[in-house]
Amino acid sequence: MHSAIPLPPPINSHFETVIHYTLQLSKNNILSIPSNPHALGVPILSLIAAEWLTVVTYITTTLTKIEYELENAQYRDSSTGLTGALDRLHPLRRLMPVYRNMITETLTTILNPSHPLCSTPCPLLPKLQQDFTAILDAIDSLQTRTQNIISLATTSKLLLLPPIPIPGPLINIQTNAPPN
Repeated sequence: MHSAIPLPPPINSHFETVIHYTLQLSKNNILSIPSNPHALGVPILSLIAAEWLTVVTYITTTLTKIEYELENAQYRDSSTGLTGALDRLHPLRRLMPVYRNMITETLTTILNPSHPLCSTPCPLLPKLQQDFTAILDAIDSLQTRTQNIISLATTSKLLLLPPIPIPGPLINIQTNAPPN
């Protein structure tokens, strides 16, 4: 009839999660690991994809919060103000290309069917490729969004600058008066 629903993994650490899913492998899967490394690699890659989705969700939430603070001054931290929002934004700006490279490397090596690590066919490989491609697209859009927020923050900072008075004699005003 129906197979039993597996127990969820412990939330304490990634190590315990990997151990949990490794213990869920059947005896046949464990014995096939030397000849078919996908038996162990695919579940671990699925966990990694889930963690990347968590990272994408965290970054999306953080960017939304920063955007909201930039648009609504009353929600900014009164002690740090606009600078505090920018301080939280710049690490994300620096990390996005790193995250993008990590995901691209996964797609071009581990999940690339023509790569030597993928010598045996795996029916779940296309699904993992699709998942990691979706994660890469999400990171690309977050990178664009981060740049847009930086532009917004820069504009907001410039608008907050007080006007600088320029002494009259320094301004050369041309008039329509005929030359002498």
